[in-house]
Amino acid sequence: MTQPLSTQPLGEIPLFEGLNNRERRRVVGALRSRIFKAGEILFQEGEAGDKLFLVKEGLVRIYTGGRENGQETSVLIIGKPGDLFGELAIVDGEPRSASAKAVEDTVVYTMARDHFNHHLEGIPRLAYNFIRQMSQKMRSSTSKMESLASKSVYSRLISLVYKLATDYGKSRGELILIDISLNQTEIASLIGATRESTNRAMQRLKNEGILENDGGRFIIYDIDALKDGAE
Repeated sequence: MTQPLSTQPLGEIPLFEGLNNRERRRVVGALRSRIFKAGEILFQEGEAGDKLFLVKEGLVRIYTGGRENGQETSVLIIGKPGDLFGELAIVDGEPRSASAKAVEDTVVYTMARDHFNHHLEGIPRLAYNFIRQMSQKMRSSTSKMESLASKSVYSRLISLVYKLATDYGKSRGELILIDISLNQTEIASLIGATRESTNRAMQRLKNEGILENDGGRFIIYDIDALKDGAE
């Protein structure tokens, strides 16, 4: 179910940074809010891309494959307020290049492709913000490819867990909890490794007293060790 927005809770979203009140009202008028339950598919690879998505709250896993042979490759986890996704199909009009699934109950803003392109043409600051976010995602993808090519599975796992702790971790006294339900196969696909090698790396981190993992939910005991390993 989608709902129009009657207010403007969007001032801190990077895509709308620097827009004046009139421009923001125009954009807000084209946004819709939608709720997805944990495990629900937002869109699938190969579908027509008719909407742009922005996270309000929750987590979304972006992945490829899985429709024919059941093998999925996770690309990234998105969950910070204002994170955008589904933008490639908006730009080039091609079918979706990946699928998106809610990891937990998630609220997103959506904007129809025609409306978004219209606002890009009429609001230069919006176009600049969009290009900037696209560039940041490209840099992140390049960095991830370099990591996959040069780092061990153990180091890749450390980098992933540290990023999840930085982006989504919650302090619990001296501990940090990452309450994200990712299974071992999904974690392995995020670091470009087999499940077996990922399990061995995970066990090593447990043995070293750095973390524990319970059904994809991480308890971090030594964030400094993760930070050192990720650098």
